[in-house]
Amino acid sequence: MCLVSFAKTSSYSALKKLQSKTMPAWAYIVICDDCSHKCSWCYGGFNHSLNNFMPFKDFQTILGKLKEMGTMQVSIAGGEPSEHPDFRRFVSYASEQGFLIHLVSHGEHIDLEMAEFLKAQHVDQVQINWQGRRNHDGVHGVQGSYEKAASALSHLAQAGIETTATITVGKYNLPYIDEIMQEAAAFNVTRLRVWEATGHGTPFLKGLEAASIFDRCREAAAKLDYVHCLSYDPVYQGDVSVPCLQFSNLFMYISSRGKLDFCGAVPNPQELTDFLDPCLTGVDIRQIYLRRNKEILGDNAIYCASREGFKEKEGNAHPVKWMKQPAMNQLR
Repeated sequence: MCLVSFAKTSSYSALKKLQSKTMPAWAYIVICDDCSHKCSWCYGGFNHSLNNFMPFKDFQTILGKLKEMGTMQVSIAGGEPSEHPDFRRFVSYASEQGFLIHLVSHGEHIDLEMAEFLKAQHVDQVQINWQGRRNHDGVHGVQGSYEKAASALSHLAQAGIETTATITVGKYNLPYIDEIMQEAAAFNVTRLRVWEATGHGTPFLKGLEAASIFDRCREAAAKLDYVHCLSYDPVYQGDVSVPCLQFSNLFMYISSRGKLDFCGAVPNPQELTDFLDPCLTGVDIRQIYLRRNKEILGDNAIYCASREGFKEKEGNAHPVKWMKQPAMNQLR
């Protein structure tokens, strides 16, 4: 359950973190657990109106520790981050701290004024959830959401911000992938990014092999001249490949409660440590992160823990306990 993207050019902001000499280079920060859309594929339970919003002071603490460890990029996400009451304050603070900033959004609240604000705050890229006209409103559970996502892409392009159309792909929409990508390409998006939610929570996707999904998407993207492939999935080779963001020590998933979780796409939260622990510096957190990744991987080859579950082998210190935890839908 990971990301593969296709671009027309071999250079864009998402690649900058791969040149970092300090790992982890990227933090994905969930600033709220709430979302006004009810996406059927939602892996984090954000479509259940959890109403948990990160306090601004916690965001300040987290970014301070990220700077200590040398992290380059922050992705501000949710839920729907633009529905956090202090959203603009969060973006402005991340900009002041000098991070490479990406925003992950359904796009409903991005009008031209918002797009110009994001540009003024040096947001490098905005990733819009995109399911195509045929399925978008049904998947998102909100009438008119396709038109608002399309408007967001237009406004972002007008403001001069890189855009990515993020497409969740499975059996229900793979037959329409050419159509979905063509519609996104009409807005001159920088990247067409796909991921297959064949992990937990999406039974209508099960039985479809990840590699076959990505091959089909690569074929459709190439027809539109998106020929440069970046893969974060261990089963799929791109022109640039990082086999699992987590196990490759590139990426940190930070929850709205300040917890550093393993991946974020696994069936239920697996906490590695706490960014808000006053006894831990950024350097301490980095050391814990690297150590726990090594312990969890054990002597296994890098694999997708969301898709396959945590593997057990000699040298793996924690998998039995983790595999027996209840599924996310049992915790909600």
